[in-house]
Amino acid sequence: MLEFKPNNISDEQVSELIQKHLNFVSEAAPNIHYELPDIKRLKQDHYKLWTAWQGEEAIAFFVLKVLSAEHCELFYLHVKESCRGRGIGEKVLSRAMDEAQDMGFIRMSLEYGLGEHYSASRGVIEKFGFKFCGPFGDHFMNPLRVYMTRKI
Repeated sequence: MLEFKPNNISDEQVSELIQKHLNFVSEAAPNIHYELPDIKRLKQDHYKLWTAWQGEEAIAFFVLKVLSAEHCELFYLHVKESCRGRGIGEKVLSRAMDEAQDMGFIRMSLEYGLGEHYSASRGVIEKFGFKFCGPFGDHFMNPLRVYMTRKI
């Protein structure tokens, strides 16, 4: 069973998990030049972090970024590599959508890369009804990125 905890970025396991995600993104798209926020930036008010725990182990996290009163971005969603392939990503995405709805958002958008690194993510995202859209928020058109959105 997963237990979700909000805003625990100062926990060492959580910081390590976030850093692994940032490393994953950098490795997945070494030729794409865009700014990856550091962990400190995720403490700002318009970022909302939750981590998923199994017992004493942080195994996944998601970050929502507030775009407007009604629109948020699923800024990050990451599952620890050793825990992938067990449906945890679906549970985390479902929880992210529930949290966004509880916060009053009616739309959630996301962007991700086209590379092989993201193949597992694509299936989960499409299963949850996200549809292709153009860039949103402070994103710009990039042929190596995919933009998706859905009402929640």
